[in-house]
Amino acid sequence: MRGNGVATIQFVQPTGSTLYAVGSVTEAIIQANGASTLLSVNPYDRAEFTIDSSGTVTQVQSVSPTGTVATVTPNSHTTFTQLAPGFVQETVTYGSHASYVVFSEGSGSGGIYTEVAHGSGSTVDLVGLQAQLAHLPASVGALV
Repeated sequence: MRGNGVATIQFVQPTGSTLYAVGSVTEAIIQANGASTLLSVNPYDRAEFTIDSSGTVTQVQSVSPTGTVATVTPNSHTTFTQLAPGFVQETVTYGSHASYVVFSEGSGSGGIYTEVAHGSGSTVDLVGLQAQLAHLPASVGALV
């Protein structure tokens, strides 16, 4: 999964072999269907968030592809906001320009959030984004 495309690769083990071969590949594109925030999964941009009972993000940790965790100290240009349970928005503002990244916590992610959208501005169509996420195959949707 990367962006709004999903590739499913099925591996098979040929008879008498200890190696596996690609048996089939299917690809699907998740349509925006009018959403103003487009699905764009980046499986390499992951984080863990500590969120208090009022919904305030109190700590951010970046998670590398190898699982190494590093604490992120936001500067005066960066804010983290819980949009809804399981969704956190990072907004970076310089002067009059703002950009955002939305992270989603999948049900099988172990508390790790994955980038699922990014763009200019600071307004996110969460309902539209959630509708796109609902079209992901279950094996991918559990992670994002």
